[in-house]
Amino acid sequence: MANINSFTSSPSASLASCNDNPGVSIRTPTRMSTTSSSIDASASTSLSASTSSMSTSARISDSYSNSPIPITDNNVQQGLSDEEIFYQTAQSLEPVTDKVSSHTYHVMYGQFLLPFYRRKPNMRFFEIGLGCDMNYGPGASVALWRKLIPQAEIWEGEYDAECVENAKRNGMLNDINVVTGDQGDVNVLDDWIRQMNGGEFDVVIDDGGHDNCQIWTTFQKFWPLLKPGGLYFIEDMLVGRYPQYQLSESPLCSKGLVVTDQLQRLIELMTTYTPGENRDEPIGEVKFISCQLDACVLGKK
Repeated sequence: MANINSFTSSPSASLASCNDNPGVSIRTPTRMSTTSSSIDASASTSLSASTSSMSTSARISDSYSNSPIPITDNNVQQGLSDEEIFYQTAQSLEPVTDKVSSHTYHVMYGQFLLPFYRRKPNMRFFEIGLGCDMNYGPGASVALWRKLIPQAEIWEGEYDAECVENAKRNGMLNDINVVTGDQGDVNVLDDWIRQMNGGEFDVVIDDGGHDNCQIWTTFQKFWPLLKPGGLYFIEDMLVGRYPQYQLSESPLCSKGLVVTDQLQRLIELMTTYTPGENRDEPIGEVKFISCQLDACVLGKK
């Protein structure tokens, strides 16, 4: 794993597409091209930019024919990309998850999650954040996962235990595994891992409390348990420099830490070399980091 304790909070690298400006507002997604930056340490350590087009004229690949992802004849005729499939599926549900209504997360989930699921439909999947504090109520993303990754073993983590019990009584969480508690508490995380029979997952999504130390404490607990080749998504990083999201601390995270700084330090190590500096140990098992507006995904070797 990456030796995350060695990262500094004042990196010299910056990732232009990773929005950490405290003055920026959450944007409504558009159907325009979105640019994401990615770093792959397994092949090279150069920074590359890739542009993802949302054109409906894109051809659908042959691998879709055996895909468990529901694809209609109309979708095939239009030649929808995975980004568009994610976006349109989310928009077809009620309520519409903020992953596409307030953010453009169909970009990273279309580029990484759906192809991963196609390769491994029985994957173990863990999302932190059921949505109990959303104005439209909990479960919007769960409904989306049921549509897009129906064969996956789905786990949810949520702070509000009462909300979870209500959702269970309403049948919202049938066939969904749920753990409750504060993700910034290492004892809670250790208990989650016990309930999960070791906490090994193929995919982890942190859409929880968004406080930097909640994110970083959870990452330090669950990144080592992520399976080889797995994906770790972190949403809503745009608020990382807001003072109110730098209030918590834990034995694994000092108060005032900003997650973006930690990732940028790692990017600096992956993309540049300083003679005499040991970068292999801190890079560790990180294969790549790809960031888009407001969020990043880390791939594991």
